[in-house]
Amino acid sequence: MVEPNSANLVAYYALDGNLNDSSKNSRNGVLGGAPTYVSGVRGQAMEFDGADDHVRVAHHNSLNPGAGSMTFTFWSNLDVKPGTSGSTNWDLAVAKRDAGSNGYYVGADRNQGSATQSGYKFMLGNTGATRVDTPFVLVPQGEWIFVAAVLDRAQNVHKISVDGGQTWATAKPPAGQIAPTQDLALGWDIGMKDFWFHGTLDEVRIYNYALSNEEVAWLAGGR
Repeated sequence: MVEPNSANLVAYYALDGNLNDSSKNSRNGVLGGAPTYVSGVRGQAMEFDGADDHVRVAHHNSLNPGAGSMTFTFWSNLDVKPGTSGSTNWDLAVAKRDAGSNGYYVGADRNQGSATQSGYKFMLGNTGATRVDTPFVLVPQGEWIFVAAVLDRAQNVHKISVDGGQTWATAKPPAGQIAPTQDLALGWDIGMKDFWFHGTLDEVRIYNYALSNEEVAWLAGGR
């Protein structure tokens, strides 16, 4: 296991009773709806009701991959029941895209797997409206799962893992800029306005480089 480089941490939401950006880049979040703080994997976490709860972070270019690499990691515990608003089979954990497919999201589809599972995937779309999604990776509902989504331009791959970086579902990312102007959201897809997260999120991190398997494993160790 290898500790990731904190100098490349763009934003970090520990969700320990506040929405402060612990990366010290001042990308603090703003509460929407009435999500609650509950016990998490590490300290507190945030529970979203699947109806209107979300966290909004003002747009900044550092939150976009552009033509570079980026990594998103977080702990997720999907509620066993779907949300009640919008497209209730979808639970978007981290999303930043304009209307259409310019941008990215990491989210789960409850129509994947068995009745007690959901499928997470990592979507990327460039400014030319070319979109590519990874295959789904199945996770159990009602349990804490560590999710890592990596865009690695050097390897020309974007991928998602739900087992601490041991295995990955991969795709070839769209070329060009991934640079949405919409705000970043936790628990909602602002650009599409129809995909709410029902469950709990903790330890949300965004890095401006592609984490290695060893770095993902370090984070998944609960540190």
